[in-house]
Amino acid sequence: MIFEVADLRVKDELTTEFESALAHLAQRFSSLPAYLAHELQRSLEGNRYLLLLALGNERDKPAFLEAFAPVAAVLETFLEAPLRLESFKRVLLSGPGNG
Repeated sequence: MIFEVADLRVKDELTTEFESALAHLAQRFSSLPAYLAHELQRSLEGNRYLLLLALGNERDKPAFLEAFAPVAAVLETFLEAPLRLESFKRVLLSGPGNG
């Protein structure tokens, strides 16, 4: 499993609209190649969000990115800077039931 992570800076006046738009767009995620799950986290200090997209494998990443491009274009209308995804691979997971 790999994760595509975006550090999003939303325009101050558009945070509510951004969250609503992402909730609507998230319905499309399950049809994207290699998609497993996603999570959106909001900073306690302001208009910064982290979007985490879990993908099944690295092999399907190019197809996922191509299919995700229209979603990214919509999200960018709310952002201070262009959306950029960065790839991560889990190294350690802790907590109950995770060894």
